[in-house]
Amino acid sequence: MELAVKRYQSISYISGPLLFVEGARDLAYGAIVNIHLPDGSVRSGQVIEVSDRHAVIQVFEETTGLDVARTAVSLREDVARFGVSREIIGRRFNGRGEPIDGLPPIIPERRLPIIGAPINPVARLRPQEFIQTGISAIDGLNTLVRGQKLPIFSGAGLPHNEIAAQIARQAKVLGQEEEFNVVFAAMGITQREAAYFIEQFESTGALARSVVFLNLADDPAIERLMTPRLALTAAEYLAYELGAHVLVILTDMTNYCLDGAQEVLLADGRIVAARELVERPEGAAVVSLHEGRVVPGTVTRTFRLPAPPELVRIRTRSGAELRVTADHKILVDTPDGPAMVPAGVLRVGDEIYAARRLPVAEPWQPTVLDLLAASPEA
Repeated sequence: MELAVKRYQSISYISGPLLFVEGARDLAYGAIVNIHLPDGSVRSGQVIEVSDRHAVIQVFEETTGLDVARTAVSLREDVARFGVSREIIGRRFNGRGEPIDGLPPIIPERRLPIIGAPINPVARLRPQEFIQTGISAIDGLNTLVRGQKLPIFSGAGLPHNEIAAQIARQAKVLGQEEEFNVVFAAMGITQREAAYFIEQFESTGALARSVVFLNLADDPAIERLMTPRLALTAAEYLAYELGAHVLVILTDMTNYCLDGAQEVLLADGRIVAARELVERPEGAAVVSLHEGRVVPGTVTRTFRLPAPPELVRIRTRSGAELRVTADHKILVDTPDGPAMVPAGVLRVGDEIYAARRLPVAEPWQPTVLDLLAASPEA
């Protein structure tokens, strides 16, 4: 017996890997959905934006062949999860946590959310257990200790992949009897690099103690955000549930996040710095001071402004408090009438306006008798 699953057939349009679904109020941010095609096949995606009007879904597979009128969307999981059990050791997964080694699917003991569990930093033990990587420059000069992060910076053309694979092969905790596992995650790598990692893990026997996640460059971009989360979820399970020592290796982090000076190639052929990219606002509105209402508006240009060094704290006689930037304008009662004055030039004693919504039970227009009865001279 199958429970009824709500399907949304209100897809408005498709833009690249994005699917826009109208009126999908039950879909929350980060939810995993199934995309049902007219031919009966099913693809998957993740909700990356939710508003009152629509939900935006990043499709994991390609969007070719999707018919807007005949394609439906249904909820699979409230958040992205990864099925864990001892069987994940020695297996290879893609950036969505699906097996890619040709072996049978994992039978999970639990499905853990990849957002991770909260950890009390005060309860952490002092890092003191040495992890031997087999690389003298690290072991002798910049020792890696259990519970510690160690970034490795590399320039273009240098063998950072070879170093990551070598650490995965050779790393071990000296003098400990607990099981030692390696969780290896590669993001945005090429087919050649993926083949190199697979060959290194299989030929040296390191795969028997490892959990490998491989996200290729031609995979959906959102998988590059999921891959390290999947790796850390697997590592937390091995460490906290199975009691193993775990070394997590993530490469290449520049495919996960960009420096502001990093140049990117856009679909229209332009090459721009990452810091110049500005998200296009959706559903913008403007306030009409003459009509006193909010009306739809179109944003034609956006600007990046540097963060102010300090904020202005405004406290009114009623006890209300407001913290704004110095150039934020406040409606003030001046000798010349109401005016928009920057918060940075306000003085003690200035009268500012406060907008309030007055409840009205029903429309009512007083008569002359009502006005005379309310007059103090009546």
